[in-house]
Amino acid sequence: ATVDETPSDLNFPSEGMTTFGFYLLCLLLSGVFADTKPQQIHIAFTGRSDEMNIMWATVDETPTSTVQYGNSSDLNLIETGSFSHYYLPFYESPALHTVTIKGLAPSTTYYYRVGDSNGGWSNTFSFQTKSTLPVTPQNPLKIAVLADNGDSANSDMVFDAIMKKDKEIGFDFLILSGDLSYANGFQYIWDQWQNMVEPFATHAPMMLAPGNHEAISLFIPYNYRFQMPTNGWDNLYYSFNYRNVHVLILNSESLDEFHFSSMYQFAASDLQRVNREETPWIIAAWHHPWYCSNAKHEDSAWFMKDEYEALFYKMKVDLVLQGHVHAYERTHPVYNWSVDSSATTYMTDGHGGNKEGLYYDWDEPQPSWSAYRESVFGFSTMEIFNSTHLHWQMIRGNDSYVRDDFWIVRER
Repeated sequence: ATVDETPSDLNFPSEGMTTFGFYLLCLLLSGVFADTKPQQIHIAFTGRSDEMNIMWATVDETPTSTVQYGNSSDLNLIETGSFSHYYLPFYESPALHTVTIKGLAPSTTYYYRVGDSNGGWSNTFSFQTKSTLPVTPQNPLKIAVLADNGDSANSDMVFDAIMKKDKEIGFDFLILSGDLSYANGFQYIWDQWQNMVEPFATHAPMMLAPGNHEAISLFIPYNYRFQMPTNGWDNLYYSFNYRNVHVLILNSESLDEFHFSSMYQFAASDLQRVNREETPWIIAAWHHPWYCSNAKHEDSAWFMKDEYEALFYKMKVDLVLQGHVHAYERTHPVYNWSVDSSATTYMTDGHGGNKEGLYYDWDEPQPSWSAYRESVFGFSTMEIFNSTHLHWQMIRGNDSYVRDDFWIVRER
């Protein structure tokens, strides 16, 4: 049956009161069901050894963006920051929070949790600040290396292997050379990927380079969801020091590669300022490989190579980390396609587990500058023992078996 008047047993006093009550109920329910649980928690260097960027997401906004932290589980210090959103067609991001904690002591374990007293807190996590001890065989610098990870079963497998190795040796940080989530415009995949890597990223800084899959959305999610050092341009290129290594991150996804471009000038100036007494090792990273003997993408970075390689040779860059090709390849030290013991070694680590699969079509015969290549999912580790010795291993994801093992030995 239908009626034209409000039933008398509901006893609403007026239409205005009905409207007010409805909106009041909605307001109360929005508070009850607001999703303010911190997720996607990750940390990154700022470029200063006494600071750390801490980032996370909440589906709904919280009154503040707060980190409680301290060098014990008491968490007696507080730092606040801010949150932002980004907007794409038919999409609004979660609230993306960033807090920079400052005045950190070296060689110290800090405990922290993120969130808000009204919206709720995360679990407590920890990270280690930079050691003041010299880099030695007894106290090496340990770096995880990855590219083209994505959100797939193979991605999970590779990150499980990274976590296993991390528990064994304790990585200082990770370098991911582009193509992070493979969201390809589907923004929810960013949320899934960042939750997948959270168990690692809450205690080891993830230092990122952009890839072509970040360029699909014009780097907007990449620049909003992460905060790298700010001495370059956004998260697209920058540099930082950590113990005895200088790391330079560049963007191979733009035309900003000419000698007169801002990125080239940044790279040239940055490399000239490196103090090789303090940071004898120089490691660079970007996405598209300069040297590649796989039929897929083997010439994808020819212009960047033509513009930059002489600079890298002159400044004696030790190692370059790349991705894009879904396989693993290590070169001999090489300059202008010729093996040269004083030149740079190039690593392609694009076998991080992405959903597009592996590339198996290798050029034959194998070029003289190519030392080792294999189509297998996995990641790599780098241990620096002093100013002259660097140990590298490529580890297969499904069984943690070491597939490539070599040393770089430099005369300084």
